[in-house]
Amino acid sequence: MNKKMSLLKKIFSLLAACILTFGLFACGSYSGDAPITAKWKVTQINNHGTVTDMTGAWQVVDAVSGTKVPEFTSDGNNFTFSMSGKDHNGTLVQNGDIYELYWDNTNNTNSPKMSTAKITGNVLEVELKDGIVVTFEAK
Repeated sequence: MNKKMSLLKKIFSLLAACILTFGLFACGSYSGDAPITAKWKVTQINNHGTVTDMTGAWQVVDAVSGTKVPEFTSDGNNFTFSMSGKDHNGTLVQNGDIYELYWDNTNNTNSPKMSTAKITGNVLEVELKDGIVVTFEAK
């Protein structure tokens, strides 16, 4: 009976160590808000209440078909929002905890002139237009 208890203790210790290790990897690397210059990966799109999860299967579809899921990059002054394989550029201005995104392609009637973005922890929410929000996570 003592050998079984010893074996169970070892198994539980190993299991606890694994859980703690995975827990550390699951935590974001940002203790405060991530910088706008972080590497951003899309997690969901909310189109007027219809939410599409862009993780999991969408990443596989992106890799296999070459269809590009939305990406966001910024050097702190300029930004690029990529969607469906097309890059849309502009400049950004930080106004408190909100970033104002001024789009270069305003001659396109479907393109917004200005959008807003907000970072909370390691999550970036870009409101492209009223009711259309693309959420990214810093990696």
